[in-house]
Amino acid sequence: MKIMHSLLRLTTWSFAVTGLFAVLVLKAQAAPLVMLAGKAPDARYEDKSQIRISILRWSEEAQAKAVEQAFSEYQSSHDQKTFADLLEEQETLGYLFSGAATGYTVKYAYQDSADEKMVLLLTPGLKTRNPSLWQTRNESAVPFTLVELAPEGEQYTVKTSLDSTDHIGTAADGRLQLDTANAATFATVADSRPYYLKGDS
Repeated sequence: MKIMHSLLRLTTWSFAVTGLFAVLVLKAQAAPLVMLAGKAPDARYEDKSQIRISILRWSEEAQAKAVEQAFSEYQSSHDQKTFADLLEEQETLGYLFSGAATGYTVKYAYQDSADEKMVLLLTPGLKTRNPSLWQTRNESAVPFTLVELAPEGEQYTVKTSLDSTDHIGTAADGRLQLDTANAATFATVADSRPYYLKGDS
């Protein structure tokens, strides 16, 4: 009986370990590529200043080109509805959450392989979910915001096109980019992944 009892306990323990490993693997597979958290100094209240960014995947080439082409047409036509409709049709690639209950969706995302900066196009425009949270409100009717996250040591400086869409340009390869020299800092964020997703990185 003691042997049978020991075998049963060993089997139960083995199943538990296997189950735990499977759960961790599934979580890792479903986890965002990027998870960042930090604070936005323009928040009106300290307890509402947290910013959380998650990127599920980067834009595939066809999706990226569609957004870039539509933005080029928007620059000429200034047709906000047409561009907003095009963005709405795109796959959601991630989210940005502030102190508001509802977040902003990422519709365009890439990471520069040279300097590791990340560029995201969000909809709707930042600060529009709950304008009262911010000291400086977003008074623009533009239904999107371009965001650039530039690495600085262990953190990323987040700059945006909130001040003016004139800060948005295109690189030689057509990718959207931000004129960060003239864009204000929106937030500072750092890696917020749980330990079991960090691995050796």
